[in-house]
Amino acid sequence: MNESTSELEGLRKLHEFTRHMLSGAEQGGALNRLVEATRELTNADHVYLFTHSGRGLEIRARALSEHVEDDGKEEEGFSSSIVNRVCESGQPLLINDLHNHPVLGRAPSIMELSLRSAICAPCYMGPAISGVIYASVHRITEAFTPWHLELLKVAASQAGLLLNSALVSEALRESEARHRAVVEMSRSAIVVVSPERVLFGNRAAHRLWGMSPQAFAARAPGALFDGWRSGELLEAMEERRAVESAEAWAVRADGSTLSVEASAQPIVFDGRPAVQLMISGLAEKKALLAERLRMDRLVVMGTMAATVGHEINNPLSYVHANLDFALEELGDWLEQRGYAGKSSGLEEVFGGLRSALEGAERIRGVVESIQSFSRLERGERTASWLEQPMESSLRMARSEMGPKVEVGLSLLASAPVMMSQAQLGQIFVNLFINAAHALRECADEAPWIEVRSWQQGDWVWVEFEDNGPGVEEAVLPHIFEPFVTTKDVSEGTGLGLAICHQIVGDCGGSIEVGAGERGGCLVRLKLPAASEPTTQIFEVFGDEESRVRRGRVLVVDPDPEMVASLKRVLQTHHDVDVATEAEEAQRALGSAHPEYDVVLCDVRIRGGVGLETVQWVRRHAPRYWERLVAMSASSYLRSERLLLDELPNPWLRKPFDLARLRGTVASVIASGEERSALALACETRGRSGLSLEEPGES
Repeated sequence: MNESTSELEGLRKLHEFTRHMLSGAEQGGALNRLVEATRELTNADHVYLFTHSGRGLEIRARALSEHVEDDGKEEEGFSSSIVNRVCESGQPLLINDLHNHPVLGRAPSIMELSLRSAICAPCYMGPAISGVIYASVHRITEAFTPWHLELLKVAASQAGLLLNSALVSEALRESEARHRAVVEMSRSAIVVVSPERVLFGNRAAHRLWGMSPQAFAARAPGALFDGWRSGELLEAMEERRAVESAEAWAVRADGSTLSVEASAQPIVFDGRPAVQLMISGLAEKKALLAERLRMDRLVVMGTMAATVGHEINNPLSYVHANLDFALEELGDWLEQRGYAGKSSGLEEVFGGLRSALEGAERIRGVVESIQSFSRLERGERTASWLEQPMESSLRMARSEMGPKVEVGLSLLASAPVMMSQAQLGQIFVNLFINAAHALRECADEAPWIEVRSWQQGDWVWVEFEDNGPGVEEAVLPHIFEPFVTTKDVSEGTGLGLAICHQIVGDCGGSIEVGAGERGGCLVRLKLPAASEPTTQIFEVFGDEESRVRRGRVLVVDPDPEMVASLKRVLQTHHDVDVATEAEEAQRALGSAHPEYDVVLCDVRIRGGVGLETVQWVRRHAPRYWERLVAMSASSYLRSERLLLDELPNPWLRKPFDLARLRGTVASVIASGEERSALALACETRGRSGLSLEEPGES
């Protein structure tokens, strides 16, 4: 057969194959037949069809001649250097005598494959390259001609069309898979119906109707809803009409009905006309709305509590300090005049001052409880003791308890737990309030709540027990599910125990609800014990200040009454200066001689004089860093906490008593003297040529 006849035969084969490709055959098979026809046309040993994208080359089809043994290693049958060159240039390529090619002959893939000749052409999808078709021969006696390259270019044009169709189909399948995944994950029930039957229902639909997928699919569309109370929705389904929102009643598998809100939209599903319904339970929606409104109110209340608590604690600090000071000074005055243990006629005055001090303590406890629950974040997990959040929670929940409810606390845990106090408080308040509400139905005339805790190994156990009516057995398996409640709607939304369950689970613990041994309800918490000891503010001994020298103290606070009170209670033992502005404090610290031994700085919620002073010391006067003591009337913000936690001294929470205030000042002064003595010893030993040993070395 001469060359002209061979060309005509090749064109005939290619024409027949092209007609076959356009007949609508399956895409994967069409690509495989394309590369096989190309191999026959070019008499090649290997033919590969690649797609080209940002992820690189991907083999879509290949064909091997009978001269090549298929070992299953597809990556070894072609030269990546040639394919990449065509992808980069966008031009077809014909190379014979590859081993002697000045550039490609040195490519590792060509040397390893022993290639004789190769042709390669790009496949275009619009202006972009969608793929590459490649053919090669290994036989020494064979080589490609320009005519073979022309045939390959025609095949590449056909391959571009097929690849375009294949890529579009794959994108549609991926999009459909993603859409199905989103639909299945939706919390709303999604149902597709035709006039005759149910075509699709997601998992939420199966749960809402209480049916298996098979039973749900076998249900008639009209039987899904109560016909008398769902007329608008059923008419829209029958007429294939869009409805934005319609109230209906779903008929569940057990015959019960459920109030739902539904929307309808005509669609085409699997090539047939249908209606898509999106359904949500009205009861759940109303509960969610109520909970959101409640959370909004809590956010506002939390912000107000933080602000009001701060504003109360500041004046309460100097009220508390001045009452302490007055009692102390009056006691000293009476002792100096020989009235110790005798009637002086001032007993009523002492009683009034002590009563006022007790009232201030009660106010401090209430404000502290409010502030502990006003934090909008859960807080960091730290080693927290149970006592303080338990007592604060009980104070917060007392208003929900009747006057007859007796509360017994038996907290025997010997270790803290790895939870924030805010988390513990949220759990304890919910459990106290639940018990209080249950006791309203208590037939016993002596309602009680008992709280017990103990440690066992690495766990701390806490139990809440009451003598109320308990929890019905049918409710127990669902007790931690959201919106499950035995209370009236006005008393709760059924989220309290769900929140407790989530908080405890997030911390690695567990919570159980059951019947108590003496009737009523028993809630048992299993909380992880802290493996490391907590950081405690050091205890101050009553005579701490008597063992240190008289020091110099600078009080930085914007409240004139506060600085006056602190000066009054400290000046007996120390020399005290005050500053109510940041510039005044900076001038005092910069010019003091001798320097101050202690700097007390008030830290407010939104910055202020004290925080500016702390930041100024850090940048410009680091020698004072070890002498700073922060005072705060509120739970300060996280951004401020990151800075203040670096201070070596414990911070003072307002209002504070005189013993703690004076003891803290005395301890900071003593620590400064120890540092000075150690520095002097180092300097002395350095001058004498001796080395200073570490403590404990001999």
